[in-house]
Amino acid sequence: MTSQNAILKNALVYFLFILAFLAETVFSQNCMDTSCPGLKECCSRWGFCGTKEDYCGFFCFSGPCNIKGKSYGYDYNVDAGPRGKIETVITPALFDSIMSKVESNCSAKGFYTYEAFITAFKSFGAYKGKVAKREIAAILAHFSYGSKSFCYKEEISNERYCSKSKKYPCEPGKNYYGRGLLQSITWNEYYGAAGKHLRLPLLKDPDLVARSPEVAFKFAMWFWNRNVRPALYLGFGEITKRVDGRECGNWRRDDTKNKVKQYIEFCEMLGVTPDQGFCSETVKSQNCGCAPNLCCSQFGYCGTDDAYCGAGCRSGPCRGSGTPTGGSVGSIVTQGFFNNIINQAGNGCAGKRFYTRDSFVNAANTFPNFANSVTRREIATMFAHFTHETGHFCYIEEINGASRNYCQSSNTQYPCAPGKGYFGRGPIQLSWNYNYGACGQSLGLDLLRQPELVGSNPTVAFRTGLWFWMNSVRPVLNQGFGATIRAINGMECNGGNSGAVNARIGYYRDYCGQLGVDPGPNLSC
Repeated sequence: MTSQNAILKNALVYFLFILAFLAETVFSQNCMDTSCPGLKECCSRWGFCGTKEDYCGFFCFSGPCNIKGKSYGYDYNVDAGPRGKIETVITPALFDSIMSKVESNCSAKGFYTYEAFITAFKSFGAYKGKVAKREIAAILAHFSYGSKSFCYKEEISNERYCSKSKKYPCEPGKNYYGRGLLQSITWNEYYGAAGKHLRLPLLKDPDLVARSPEVAFKFAMWFWNRNVRPALYLGFGEITKRVDGRECGNWRRDDTKNKVKQYIEFCEMLGVTPDQGFCSETVKSQNCGCAPNLCCSQFGYCGTDDAYCGAGCRSGPCRGSGTPTGGSVGSIVTQGFFNNIINQAGNGCAGKRFYTRDSFVNAANTFPNFANSVTRREIATMFAHFTHETGHFCYIEEINGASRNYCQSSNTQYPCAPGKGYFGRGPIQLSWNYNYGACGQSLGLDLLRQPELVGSNPTVAFRTGLWFWMNSVRPVLNQGFGATIRAINGMECNGGNSGAVNARIGYYRDYCGQLGVDPGPNLSC
């Protein structure tokens, strides 16, 4: 009996140890909503805890962040411009001069204070050391615009913004409309997640954001660090999309212009030059701003059924075409899957030493709407086209492309730079000056002056392919593989080049088989 008790005791201890380990692991994987269990651990932008550069570097969300090194070729110490401690970048006198412009009849007159501003910033590890003045200018521009030049504490139209969330259920009689400095932060899911991280009862008392200036700043900074800061290196336009994507494209053009104007003014105030990459014309379909539990459809509307969460879904809990997602991009595009394609390229192929699986995953993760909703069928579709366009990743640039003229001189929005060629480059063979210009504007890169970046940086190459995919191909995914052929090269359709069409279909069927999904109907065009 004694030995049996000892065995049971040891089993219980082991079980409790495993349970504790799993609990800590799950906890650490949600540190963007809570915090890391260890005081010396940093919360990365993916919500994981650790102490190395990947956790405590530029994309660090909270903890003892140490902003160093490069991410996707972006060096915060160099590319972000002049830096300084937050209290030296924004002095009491400068803060007061900003607030002195608030009209006397504003409800928030005297509400937003310097002490609350500094305390809130320093509560996030990323801002305890030196911060980039350009980032502060971007923050102030969005804070100013979101609160109508620091005039309002609450949204003028007080809708309830309550969705049926089991994780963050609405409290009876409580409304979750916009409050504080980023009044695009609405819905109970955001209040619940922010409250969990900040250790504040924001579901039960959402008005706390409008009563406490410190909470108002923390609420906005929580959203900034969680959803906006990871896109800082992509330019002010991408930041604007992260705050409220509806402002990009044609729908709210004046709002975008006003926000850009404020950003430039704050940059001048802080003595830095603004970066490039304002809102691009190509993002007009990204105009949802849905609650976290709602899907943004391919046409830019919010909902929960297949018309919104099915094929073409751009963000939210997308279900694709009914095929399994298989998890993250990295779990679908495994090294083995990638090698099966690129190993078919000859040893003399330049692309074999250029394209890598990691560069694709890194590029994909800069498009969260893609990375968070991609399905196995979509990956099969995408890589079928990549394979056809590059010869199994053999080619980086179009064959004899430099001898061809891809300059549309009549396009004044994206004029050709002297001596530059806009022939096909990268996995989708991006061509023409207007595509290089629009793509570069969206990605925060000057591809009109430096089109060769697409052929010299594999992550940039894949990002251009993903840019084209998100804007021109993904919206037609629900129409079948044939529609994607037409979107990429319509001249091949209707008998234009049946050999190319059949080759694309063959690759697609092959990759669907490898990934375990049905190819679906309408394969040809």
